[in-house]
Amino acid sequence: MKYEELARFIIKNVGGEKNINIVQHCATRLRFELKDEEKVNKVNLENSSEILQVLFSGGQCQVVIGTHVADVYKAILATAKISTVKEQSNKNKKLLDKIFALFSGIFTPFVPVMAGAGVLRGLLTIFTSMGILTTESGTYMILYAAADAILYFMPFYLAISASRYFKIDEFIGVTLAGTMLYPTLLTAFSEGAKLSFLGLDVILIKYASSVVPIIVAVYAVSLLDRLIRDRLPSIIRSFVTPLIDLVIMAPLSLLAIGPVVTFLTNIFTDGLLAVYSFNPIIFGFIFCACWQPLVIFGLHRGFIPVNLNNLATTGRDALLAMTMPSAFAQTGAALGIAFKSKNKNFKSVAAANVIPSVLGITEPLIYGTTLKAKKAFFMACLMSGFGGAVVGGAGCYTTGLPAGGILSLPLFAEHGFVWYIAGLLISFIGTLVLLLLFWKDEFVEKNDDVIKETDQLLEVDTEILGAVGTGKVLPLEIVNDSTFSSLALGNGVAIIPDEGKLYAPCDAKIVAVFPTNHAIGLRSILGAEILLHVGIDTVKMEGKGFYAFVKEGDMVKKGQLLLDFNIDEINHAGYDPTIIVIVTNTNHYNKVELLNMNTVVNNDDILRLE
Repeated sequence: MKYEELARFIIKNVGGEKNINIVQHCATRLRFELKDEEKVNKVNLENSSEILQVLFSGGQCQVVIGTHVADVYKAILATAKISTVKEQSNKNKKLLDKIFALFSGIFTPFVPVMAGAGVLRGLLTIFTSMGILTTESGTYMILYAAADAILYFMPFYLAISASRYFKIDEFIGVTLAGTMLYPTLLTAFSEGAKLSFLGLDVILIKYASSVVPIIVAVYAVSLLDRLIRDRLPSIIRSFVTPLIDLVIMAPLSLLAIGPVVTFLTNIFTDGLLAVYSFNPIIFGFIFCACWQPLVIFGLHRGFIPVNLNNLATTGRDALLAMTMPSAFAQTGAALGIAFKSKNKNFKSVAAANVIPSVLGITEPLIYGTTLKAKKAFFMACLMSGFGGAVVGGAGCYTTGLPAGGILSLPLFAEHGFVWYIAGLLISFIGTLVLLLLFWKDEFVEKNDDVIKETDQLLEVDTEILGAVGTGKVLPLEIVNDSTFSSLALGNGVAIIPDEGKLYAPCDAKIVAVFPTNHAIGLRSILGAEILLHVGIDTVKMEGKGFYAFVKEGDMVKKGQLLLDFNIDEINHAGYDPTIIVIVTNTNHYNKVELLNMNTVVNNDDILRLE
């Protein structure tokens, strides 16, 4: 078998057959869920010329192969007895991974609007300090209401998102949140009134702006809902199920869940702030220096409830303020690499990632540049610590959820803004200077042979590829997936779709239609090998919401409909619907040029291959 040797190599270096709980694949990578990730020999795997990258994410070891991953997958199954059933993997998923997945799934859907509202709140602070607006003006009041609404009504947003995550009727979750925020109860709280339910005293708490209690309440009602729904006759199920849910869970939320969860949340939050208050300079240094390593391993998501709780209850958060210097330090590292590296390809990728990172898009920079130049990454972490120390020592804080980059600066204008800017500059300039003085371009030395090989380009015909859908064009380097954004699979383009349709970019032969229908491989009549991938991590949807109109071996014309996909279903499942277009044989071309950076429709020219 062609891939038999590679399959045995991969199995051996992920810890052997007995270490594998489950293996699946998507369009480009093998996804292993392992008993012990420490048994993975990452160095050996990445030293293989047939493996592009090895990532650890979401409780998985992801081995990036390329578009022929399905063949490698078949060879692995033929070589070893390994489970491919997803349900078995969930039982073995680590508790920490489950918690982080929960945070990500619930909070991610409304993070963009919260970031926008946060920037608006910061701008209002600037306008009032400059005398452009007064707090008594109608303009200010209306705009402030828009900026503050998501924080004040946080339980409603969380109820919707948590209901979707736990797969129960959203209206039940929202009604539960409405019970906790009911005006009569809020008035009783403000007046210090006593309230009892069936003789049991209710501890009245102001749940407006709270975060964790409603999530736990929705989870509890989801368990009850699943317990009773299928046991009721279908004729009464539709109204008796929510009746029982509300009669049991509304009082339980006010009597037990709300008070207990609030108490525990306050203990954790107060403990963290106590450490910060003990010495904010030292805390700022350690917290900021460790932030990017936490991000890489996904551990930063554990702070999301704390950050949102602080914002919702006090209107400010010091922890988020100390994360920004780390991003600016990584930007300084990328700029230093762009100046100093002698590898033209590595140099250009580093330079291309600088501008997006200044705007808050740091994932391509970290995974595609600084992590590859390992010492540069740690130099950035070190210098970010000094920036964090300045920010922490000055008592800087954010008044909203930062989107990242310079666009979020208004959020920090309320207190110690000059010191905040100083902290960012120390991290950025300090890292840049450190790299220029001490970083050795080891990347080039280790990869000279590879560079020489890939610089030998083949003679190919110039080809124009059309847009594969309608939507906003994005450079591939800024998509939210390190394998795509690092260009490890090849150059290309991304489209944020306005409609759920995927079209052929050229006259071509269909060489692969993945079983989940979320990805299609083509070979153009002029020789371009193209991967069309709908969404990020949408392989986990197992084909739900996707319908292919073509099969392997079909010949298609430019602009022909290839598949339908449901954007709403992708969003509701918590995934990014961005369409990825990759020329997987990029090394056969002198240049892959992006022709359009605007909104495109089917058949608009988008890429030139020459």
